[in-house]
Amino acid sequence: MSEWEDFQSPGSVFHLLAGHIHPADAPSYMSDPTYYGLYHALALKIQPKIILEIGVRFGYSAICMLHGSKGKASFLGYDFEHWPGSNDFAEHILKKLTSGAVRLVRTNTQAHVSLPLTEGFTPVDLAHIDGQHDVAALWHDLDLVHPLLGRPGYILVDDVADPNLRFAASKWADVNGLRSHELGSLRGHLLLTA
Repeated sequence: MSEWEDFQSPGSVFHLLAGHIHPADAPSYMSDPTYYGLYHALALKIQPKIILEIGVRFGYSAICMLHGSKGKASFLGYDFEHWPGSNDFAEHILKKLTSGAVRLVRTNTQAHVSLPLTEGFTPVDLAHIDGQHDVAALWHDLDLVHPLLGRPGYILVDDVADPNLRFAASKWADVNGLRSHELGSLRGHLLLTA
């Protein structure tokens, strides 16, 4: 039995997000109270020193991961800023939540063969992939993150309720010698481990 087989969200962590919800964000985005609990619980379990996230948006998952790291992790995020102003909003909050460094790079990761501005943010203990939601983009983002991953290192892939994305992430893990573990949530999460 895998140590991740029974891993689940402890429930709602909306209290961690209180005061950090962007006014323009739709309330329906918060429809699953366990969704962000998974990020918090995962960071509590592995206690990452460095977190990397592709697809930061307003920073809600990052907020929960930093709380789970007890405010000690450094955070490196990449976002194309599809939502104008979202990155400034996230960066302002994230810098208040950790004693570690925070860097938010405004770029489309699909335009890079390696992630820029990683100095001081490696090796990565926990990477979260929540960028462009198609198979080719997911595979590309996984390829970008993999060389930066520490040992042990963890990659959490979001939105694998889509069977195409779940298959692609599992296949990528197989090709790269990692194991995949399904973690339950409304939108689906796959944890990739060495």
